[in-house]
Amino acid sequence: MFTTREDFFDDIRGRPTEELLDEWLFGGRRPHVFHTDDEQSAFFEVIQADWVSTEQLSLAGTGAWRYSLNPKKEFREFARNSDIDVINISETHFYETWDQLRGHHRRVWYAVDHHVREQLRRTGQNVYCGFASPKWIPEKGNPFRFEFETRLEKYAGKPVGYRTVNMMFFRNHIEAKDYYRRGIEIAKSKI
Repeated sequence: MFTTREDFFDDIRGRPTEELLDEWLFGGRRPHVFHTDDEQSAFFEVIQADWVSTEQLSLAGTGAWRYSLNPKKEFREFARNSDIDVINISETHFYETWDQLRGHHRRVWYAVDHHVREQLRRTGQNVYCGFASPKWIPEKGNPFRFEFETRLEKYAGKPVGYRTVNMMFFRNHIEAKDYYRRGIEIAKSKI
């Protein structure tokens, strides 16, 4: 997507955040990790087959843009140890995940200590903001979490260089853009 870090910085500096969000997240550009459109299509087809209520898939982070938005990571370049961040727009899968998380909270709330309750509150704040991941279900043996993690391992194949794949379900495009808006605004203030 960008040939140099300076090109990346120029794009961030030179355009409004909303325009960057629209193009970077949903503009149809081939993410950096894929060498061909066919690789990208094959990768997304496997995910779409597993999560049939998905409205749209996209990548974010270094796998998509080549460079990190995070100044604490020195806007580092995509590398062998980089992971792949998948955006899955699906109200259905978002609510399925919320239901699993909420069920866990109801079962354990009064039996856990203050520290664990704080972690549960943080997860609740994320869900309130319109994004969720089955990885946040604390029960390792939860079938929904297990199925999700098994699928992520399947996606970590040749098209993405056998890198770790992460995925979050966003309730809609608005919530996905809001999540990444903060990163762009921080980057704008630090470059």
